Amino acid sequence: MAEESVAGAGVASAAIASPARIERIDPATPIDNSAPVDTNTLADHSTSTDHSARIDKSTSSETTNKIAIIIDDLGYSLQQGMIAARFPAALTLSILPHSPNGVALAELGHQHGKEIMLHAPMSNIQQLPLDPGGLTDDMRRDSFTDTLSDGLDSIPHIVGVNNHMGSYLTQLEKPMQWLMAELARDQLYFIDSRTSPDSIAHQVALQHEVASRKRDIFLDNVRSEAAIEQQFQKLLQLARQRGNAIAIGHPYPETLAFLNRAVPALASEGIELIFVSELLQEFPARPLPASVVRASTEPELP
Repeated sequence: MAEESVAGAGVASAAIASPARIERIDPATPIDNSAPVDTNTLADHSTSTDHSARIDKSTSSETTNKIAIIIDDLGYSLQQGMIAARFPAALTLSILPHSPNGVALAELGHQHGKEIMLHAPMSNIQQLPLDPGGLTDDMRRDSFTDTLSDGLDSIPHIVGVNNHMGSYLTQLEKPMQWLMAELARDQLYFIDSRTSPDSIAHQVALQHEVASRKRDIFLDNVRSEAAIEQQFQKLLQLARQRGNAIAIGHPYPETLAFLNRAVPALASEGIELIFVSELLQEFPARPLPASVVRASTEPELP
């Protein structure tokens, strides 16, 4: 098959959609964790759209350094997803397509002012099975784009995408060209989770002028307070060195409990937690040189 043509390389300047604002949810609403949730039962009749009343952006007048934290793998555990959705700070939530509680958690997070991403499953070197909506290397372009479109449609309020697994697919030129062409059309941003040091996803995104960055730090490859603390300090150190950094974590009890303790102290350290879209707008990426330093990668788990 012939290579697809792409737009000329340049600054990742695509417009980034901001999360729309809808009715707030009553945080005390009881939810049955045993089955997928009917989101029509979640919302109350409040019409307040003041995000500042719901999200602590961890700011101070002297803040200069910015971080964004993505919590991904959301959509299955309702209990942990609800904690992330109601978290009183600017976490960005990335939800698996077609997941049983994905819609409910996207609505809940959106109603609490969160930014919502699609956590798109992609084929991996280990050939681990994919969740529904997986993008694979053996798809034709029409099947690939239909699967992507269905995934995007399955979760409301999507403003960006990152890859779930994908250590193989993100190395392949044509699938990444197809992916970024669709994201450019829909004005969605892309974060390369960097599950492979050989990923070309970020470079291809920039070719299509899709707003894009690479993940810098994984917070919780090791699920212990000491290990998460160590990774978090690396995140803060990187933000101090270059002004910004992006981390990915998961809705583990250990991770959310740690963030609950650590995030309120950010302002006193001159660091602000912001949404991914805000970081992309403030710190747009430039096309990478031919020689790229390889980042650490995350083990791919089913």
